[in-house]
Amino acid sequence: MANMNLPESFQRYGTAILAKNPEIAHQWSTASDGLRLSMPSSGPNGFDIECEIAAEAITLCWGNWHTRFEPTAGNDALVESLFGLIRDMLSPDMRLREFRAGSTPYRGHLQSFDGTCWSTEQEMSLIFWNYFGRRSVQTYSNAILPGRMSKVK
Repeated sequence: MANMNLPESFQRYGTAILAKNPEIAHQWSTASDGLRLSMPSSGPNGFDIECEIAAEAITLCWGNWHTRFEPTAGNDALVESLFGLIRDMLSPDMRLREFRAGSTPYRGHLQSFDGTCWSTEQEMSLIFWNYFGRRSVQTYSNAILPGRMSKVK
């Protein structure tokens, strides 16, 4: 696996992991510059997860938001780390808190629960948004897999 490119490494590792977890609905597709893995939310209170894998980086999309990851420690380390994060995103131990102005989201926090408190793992926000819109917060969480982080404490 050492001399595989990033999309190949991701698909090989992901296929093996997803084969062991048939409860995870997913779809592989090709993109113009690589590969895409889509996992739909577990219901109306969940959020979609999508990975766009290119030769130089992986973009992890969570609901309306995204984070880019580059393989600074090598492809294998990045792929394993991302599948650990995705595993937790599929459980109630992680949630998406979306801050809204009117009906439009302007900030998203991907948070993890350690059994005691929620901590922000990733944050993304818009530069331009309706500052005068009525503020609200929506929280989304998947329950496809059981939580593992909150069980530690």
